[in-house]
Amino acid sequence: MINMEVQYPDGTIERKQLPASWEEMNRVQLLQWSRISLQKMEVLQAKISFVKRASRFSKATQRHLRKTQLVAIAHQLKFLNTSPIMSRWVVPSFRHFFRRYYGPGDALSYMTIGEFRITELCFQQYLKTGKKQFLVALAAAMYRPKNRQDLALDIRRPLGKCSTEKREKRFKYLSPMMLQAILLNYEGCRAFIQRKYAPAFKQTKVGKEQPVQDLQELIETMAGEKLGPIHQVEQTNIHRFFRHLVGIIQEAKEVQKQ
Repeated sequence: MINMEVQYPDGTIERKQLPASWEEMNRVQLLQWSRISLQKMEVLQAKISFVKRASRFSKATQRHLRKTQLVAIAHQLKFLNTSPIMSRWVVPSFRHFFRRYYGPGDALSYMTIGEFRITELCFQQYLKTGKKQFLVALAAAMYRPKNRQDLALDIRRPLGKCSTEKREKRFKYLSPMMLQAILLNYEGCRAFIQRKYAPAFKQTKVGKEQPVQDLQELIETMAGEKLGPIHQVEQTNIHRFFRHLVGIIQEAKEVQKQ
C-alpha cells in the first residue's frame, strides 16, 4: 500500500492508504479508476484524479494537499500503466433492475472451462472490434442470479443460452463505469490464470495481431478417461482443467528428455 498524509496548520496529521498494485484495489477504487480511464485526459492527470478520489479526503482536507505532493504520489501508481493482473474478483455482485447478479469468484474459481471458452470469445472479440455488444455479452456470461439449489461449487445459476440473451438485453443499460470495471477485473484474473498455468498457454508475439482463439478444439482433445466425455469436460472447473493440462504437458516433456 502507498501511505499518504496531510498535515493541517495546527500540526494535526491525517493519514490514508492507496493501492500499490492491481491486487490491492478494492471495489470502490476499481470503479473510480474505471470512470476516470474512460475520460479523455493525460495519464498523469488521470492518476492525480484517482489519488483525490481514492484517498477519500474531504473537500476541505483536499485544499491542504500540495500539487507537488499529488504529482509525487501519482508517479508511485506505476501499476496503472500496466495491464491488470489480479486474483481477486473485486466486484462480487451488483444490483440491476431490482435483481442481484453474482460474479465468477476470485481467480474465476466458479467458472467451468466451457464458460471460460465463451468469456474468452467475448473478450477477444471486444478487444478486436471495440464493440459494446461483446463487452455486454462478457458481463452477461459471468454475472448470473444466485442458484437456490446446489451451492456447493458455484453460487450462480447454470449458464443457459436463453437466460444469457435476456441478461444481455438488461446489461446493455449498465453504466460504462461498471462495464469497464468488469472488463478490467476479467482481464486481471485472466492474466493471473495464464501466469499460474503458463505451460498451458501459447506465447504470442507482442504487437502482432492474433486471430480470435476458440478453446473448443482443446476441450475436445482433453476428453477421455480422466475428464470424461466432451459434455463432462465442458463442466470441469477451470482450475482442475488447466492443472490436468499442465500435468500432461510436463509428462510429455519428461518423456522427450528420456
